[in-house]
Amino acid sequence: FEALIVEASKRGNATFRGLLSGSPEVVGGSASYHPTEHKVGLVWREGVLNDVSAEIILANHDYVFGGRPPLKVEATATIDGVSVPLTIVVLHMKAFADQSSYQRRREAGIALKRWLDALPPEREVIVLGDWNDDLDASILVPYDTPFRELVDSSRYVFVTEVFTLNDLSTHVSYPTPIDHQLVTASLASRHVAGSTTVDLTCEPLGNDR
Repeated sequence: FEALIVEASKRGNATFRGLLSGSPEVVGGSASYHPTEHKVGLVWREGVLNDVSAEIILANHDYVFGGRPPLKVEATATIDGVSVPLTIVVLHMKAFADQSSYQRRREAGIALKRWLDALPPEREVIVLGDWNDDLDASILVPYDTPFRELVDSSRYVFVTEVFTLNDLSTHVSYPTPIDHQLVTASLASRHVAGSTTVDLTCEPLGNDR
């Protein structure tokens, strides 16, 4: 992860920062994530996020989140000279197209919605990461999306629904869009039309592949 940050800074002609869910500065991170366990993380360009603080949320729903409860980051986001408070939630839902995994994703989505519903409606929140399922129908055929409650709520917008509607993959080896970004309605008002795209081109870091 540290090598990724260094390489991104070299290639991007900017300094990048990163945070992992098990880092000491993350409240509840060491309790929810063991040192060798699969983690979630966030990378950002220096100057875009300031006053960063982080904690693990929904730790009591660890099982339905596949052992990876979400990472919540509070920060001040500054873009084009405009600074606003921003809440970022990074998640990695349970994988696989079987009945048990589907049910765990569905329960995790419901738990996430309840958490979001408890926030003030004007709070600007983005939830991003590997949702491991699609928004119109599940990867477990013939089931509905496990995130139906979130998809149908007027309080939230999946800005990546355009991938679902156009059948655009978000993964180098999986045909269905399973990586998504959800935003609260207040943040959706800032969304730039046509700006949600997917780019699956990549290059190896050094000699690694």
